[in-house]
Amino acid sequence: MLVSRYIEFNPVKANMVEHPAEYPWSSYHGNALNKDVALLSPHHCYLSLGTNQEARKQAYKYLFKQQLPELTLQEIRDATYKAWVLGENRFKQQIEQ
Repeated sequence: MLVSRYIEFNPVKANMVEHPAEYPWSSYHGNALNKDVALLSPHHCYLSLGTNQEARKQAYKYLFKQQLPELTLQEIRDATYKAWVLGENRFKQQIEQ
C-alpha cells in the first residue's frame, strides 16, 4: 500500500489539496469513501486490508492519517527515477530471477 499512499498523496505534496479526499480524480474516493468509481478496479493489496468492504475502507482511511516519511518518499523517488526495484529482499530476488 506504500505506492498507493505515495500516489494518493501527490496532490497534497503539490499543495493542490490538503488531503487526498479533496482531489477530485483520486482513487481515494472509491477506496476510502462510499463513492462508486467505474474505472477503479480493486488491487489485491487493497483487498487484503479487510474481510469486507467496510473494513477495507476503514483500513484505507487509516493509512492516510499521516504523511509518508521523507526518507520513504526519497526511496520511492530514487527507485522511480533510476529504474531500481523497490521492495523487500524477497521481492527483489523474485524480480531478479
